[in-house]
Amino acid sequence: RDLLKVTNSEEVGVRIEKLQNTEKELRRQLEQIQGQKAGQEVDQMIAKAVSFSGFKLITHLCAPDAQGVKRLRDLSDRVKLKSPDSVCVLGIKEPETGKASLLVSVGPKAPPKINASEILKKLAPFIDGKGGGKPELAQAGGTKASGLEEALSEAQKHIGQ
Repeated sequence: RDLLKVTNSEEVGVRIEKLQNTEKELRRQLEQIQGQKAGQEVDQMIAKAVSFSGFKLITHLCAPDAQGVKRLRDLSDRVKLKSPDSVCVLGIKEPETGKASLLVSVGPKAPPKINASEILKKLAPFIDGKGGGKPELAQAGGTKASGLEEALSEAQKHIGQ
């Protein structure tokens, strides 16, 4: 009762409900702030894109994040909405495990000959990783996070061919 700051046992349920509502509201606010931050990050990524004939290449190494590949998918989806002619190659190091993740996505208006799965097969060895996917979205996980930057720079060579 002391922990919940209540004087009698009837107030415990009311106090717990208030705490649950407060937590729910704080989570909603946090998601909103994270969404705004991701939107700004996507704008910066698009501004740094390299233009090729018929598409833009976006490569980005994300800051370590506990969400890992889920964060990459979210950023990729946002890029596709804002820049549908883009090919996106994203990497992230997961803070708890130290593992690396790569994600390749191809926007709906990018040239159909560009295959995310094929690109990923060329990049995954840089992180000692394995993975796969579909022509429009592929992902890999690996143990060599130090290879992320090299994988991202190699993406431009492979995609630009």
